[in-house]
Amino acid sequence: MPDIRVGAGDLDRLLQLLSEYTAKLRKLCEERAERRNRLMQSTALMTTAMVVLVTFFYEFIGRDKATDSQVKIIMIAGMSVPMVFAFTRALPGTRLTYGYDAKQVYVTVERLIKTASQYSEHSSRRLSDKFEFDLRLAEAEAAMHMYRELFGTSPSKD
Repeated sequence: MPDIRVGAGDLDRLLQLLSEYTAKLRKLCEERAERRNRLMQSTALMTTAMVVLVTFFYEFIGRDKATDSQVKIIMIAGMSVPMVFAFTRALPGTRLTYGYDAKQVYVTVERLIKTASQYSEHSSRRLSDKFEFDLRLAEAEAAMHMYRELFGTSPSKD
């Protein structure tokens, strides 16, 4: 393996790239978490509205006029609408593109971490530089952990 000289500018650029891509990965993870929360909130709100509507119908309009089978059909339909809503909100094509972008950034951060770890021994001997290097690596690893929590397992190596 050839001897590669690593200058201070190279390490600074590596830290800059690591910081930049870590921020991108963290932003994608935060957007994913926000989207998941909005979906859960809208599904809960719609479910509550349907339960209130079915209860209203049964109590005030159909108690005496509706048969048990009609009430059951209305209740099943009332509970099915929020589920259909949730599934249709979770399936758009943007989800696939969005997941692909996050996967691509994850793999980039992973490679930057490997490179940074290899060159950490070549970094300056000043304590502040070592501390910054370790801090940036820890931030990147935390962003990768967040990705694994929100998107499932680590992306497969292609």
